[in-house]
Amino acid sequence: MAAGGLSQAATTPGWRITATLPASSSGFDQLAATGPGSAWAAGSVCANASCTRNTLLVRHWNGKAWTAVSVPKAYVNSSAEQGDSAVAAASGNAWIMNSVAAGAGNATAVLHWTGRGWGATAKLPTIVTSAVATSAANAWALGAAVTSATPGVPYAAHFNGRKWAAVRVPVAGLHASATSAKNIWAAGFSKLSSSGSPVLGIMDFNGKTWRATPAPRLGLTAKQIAIPMGIAALSATNVWVAGIIVHTSTGAPPKAFLIHWNGTKWAAVKVPYAGAEPTVIAQDGHGGIWVGVTLLSSSPTPAAYLAHYGNGAWTRVAVPAPRGDVTITQALAWIPGTRSLWGFGEEVPVSSPAAAHGVILKYGA
Repeated sequence: MAAGGLSQAATTPGWRITATLPASSSGFDQLAATGPGSAWAAGSVCANASCTRNTLLVRHWNGKAWTAVSVPKAYVNSSAEQGDSAVAAASGNAWIMNSVAAGAGNATAVLHWTGRGWGATAKLPTIVTSAVATSAANAWALGAAVTSATPGVPYAAHFNGRKWAAVRVPVAGLHASATSAKNIWAAGFSKLSSSGSPVLGIMDFNGKTWRATPAPRLGLTAKQIAIPMGIAALSATNVWVAGIIVHTSTGAPPKAFLIHWNGTKWAAVKVPYAGAEPTVIAQDGHGGIWVGVTLLSSSPTPAAYLAHYGNGAWTRVAVPAPRGDVTITQALAWIPGTRSLWGFGEEVPVSSPAAAHGVILKYGA
């Protein structure tokens, strides 16, 4: 059995740190890979000690090394409050969604790498939280329109190779995954409950329309919320969503949930690790999934694992972290055509969380 629980040859490399980034680079939280020779990572970091200025960082894997990609000057040492980024990539193209809070509104700048350089920057009128692409002429940006009058109206925009256009959708997609232009999935929130809490929503795109699929109740009480932390689509009949259930009033520790779509209905799958809180999920390239989990309530110190589920069985391995620290997995991306994955983690020194910095992880060759 290989490290991480995959039934592969003993020579298959397990999870390891391939690069350690400076402390200022701990803001990477999005990854997208198109194959062994290309992957993209992005995130926003503080540009000064007080964090009143921010810089968008972009890295590209060219098959041999991760290299820094210069971004337009407007996103370097910017006074605008830059938030989390979303990344999509396909056919030599990449889209970096950089959310910006400015004045009384929110917006997302869409930087488009054309394969030769940055194209014209588009602006979307809300915060984008997830993105997917299946070709140079087919990309999606998903999120929610947030104003003082509307707490979160589902939002989507589609890129057809020339321009972005808004599309009505039933779910505010926090996370998205695609296997083709006719099989795209997103998990987020569909509406507010009678108590004003967001309700778990899942939708899919069949090439023509977005449609909601009834999400399971998960045994929630009126004071509980199911928050999706990631989605992994392996096919139209094999989709996974991982997340946490939080209590809105007691402050009780979150509980993990994992659900699976078989083409007809969702079913819950037990996560066997007490106190586990999923952070990300991705397919493994041969029918299983990897889930990044943290055990923040672990005693005497927190712990973090990469858990693998396949053929009905769970295994787990500690996320690599030198010096006895803890690495929290913030992003996972399957490398198409392989059984390998990229990951990004924030290595948090147990004795000094303020010294956190980023690491790039990899599983497989």
